[in-house]
Amino acid sequence: MDSLLLLCRDDAFLVCGSGMFVHSVRGCVRDCADCNCVGSAKSLHSVDWEYIQHFALSKRQMQIGSSSSAYAVFIYLSSVLSLLINVALLALYLRCPLKTMKTYKFFFVMMTIHDIAMSASMILCVPRGFGDVVLVLFWFALTSSMFILTNSFVYRYITICRPELSFLYTSRRWVAFIYALNALIFCNSGYLLVAISHSIRKLSAFMSIDSILVMLTLSISGLFCAIRIHLTLKHAGISPNVKRLQRQMFRVLLCQTVCPVMFLYFPSCAIYALLFGGFNTSPLFTDCLEFLTSMYPFFNPLVAMLSISDYRRYLLSLFMPSKSVPQVCSVTHTTRIVNVPERSAA
Repeated sequence: MDSLLLLCRDDAFLVCGSGMFVHSVRGCVRDCADCNCVGSAKSLHSVDWEYIQHFALSKRQMQIGSSSSAYAVFIYLSSVLSLLINVALLALYLRCPLKTMKTYKFFFVMMTIHDIAMSASMILCVPRGFGDVVLVLFWFALTSSMFILTNSFVYRYITICRPELSFLYTSRRWVAFIYALNALIFCNSGYLLVAISHSIRKLSAFMSIDSILVMLTLSISGLFCAIRIHLTLKHAGISPNVKRLQRQMFRVLLCQTVCPVMFLYFPSCAIYALLFGGFNTSPLFTDCLEFLTSMYPFFNPLVAMLSISDYRRYLLSLFMPSKSVPQVCSVTHTTRIVNVPERSAA
C-alpha cells in the first residue's frame, strides 16, 4: 500500500509502492535544495530518486549516535513505556480473564501483540542503520490495526445482530476460511517488501487503487456493523444484563477505533497532504505528527485496561488495596413459636 514511512530524524519518508524516496518534507518535494530536487509535483518521476535515497541514508548513518537528541529520547521513552504497559496487559489477561465476555479475549490479545510489534519497530528504527527492514515491519503492524478492528466489528455484529450466523466462528472450516480471507486481503501490503528496490514502479498506480479500495471496503464494513450494533442494542428486546455487557464491549470497541484514528491514520493523512500538497510547515508541526504516532501503542492498551469493569476492578484492587476489615458473618436464628391450642378434655 502507498504510505509515507518515517525513516529518520530529518523527516525523510519512504513512499512505498510509488518507488520514491523523498527527503525532507519541510523543504517540500517541489523545492528541496538539499536534495537538488527542484521542479513541480508533476515531474516527480523525473527526479533522481537513487541520489536522494543515497543522500538521506548517508545523513541518517551520520546520526546513528545521536540518541541523546530530544526526539530520540522521547521516542525511546514512549516505546519502552508502551512495551511495559502491553506486557502488563498480557499479564492482566492471564491473571484476570474476562468472566463475562471470554470470547472477546482473543481480539484483545491480537491487539496487544499488534501494539508490541509497533513499539518494537519504533525502538529499532530511531535511529538504526537497518531501519528499512524495520519500517516494513512497522507498516505491516500499522495496516493490521484496521484488520483487527474490522474483524472485531464483524464478530460483534454477528453475535448481537445475526446470532444465527454464529457457526461461522465455531466451525473449523469457516474459521479457516476467515483466516485465509484475511491473509489474502493482507497480502496487498506484501509488495512493500520489494518496493524499496523500485522494481514495481509501473504497477504503482494499480496497487494504489487496489489499496484504496481495500481500505474503503474495510472502513465501510466497520461503519455498517457499528450502526447496526447501535440500533440493535437500542431497540431489540435483549435482557438488561446482556444489553449492559454488550454496550460495555461496544464502547470499548469504539474507543479502540478512536485511538488509531487519532494517533495513526490522522498523522499518515497529514503527512500525505504535506508531501504531495507542497505545504511548508515548521519543524514543530512535523515533530508533533511523529510524536502522535509514537504514542499510539502507549494509549491503546489503556483503553482495554480502564474501560472493562473486570480489569478496572482488578487494577484498583492492586494499587488501592482495601483495608482488611474482619467481616463477621451474622447468623440469625429465627425461632418460630407455634401455638397449639389445647383440646378440651372430652
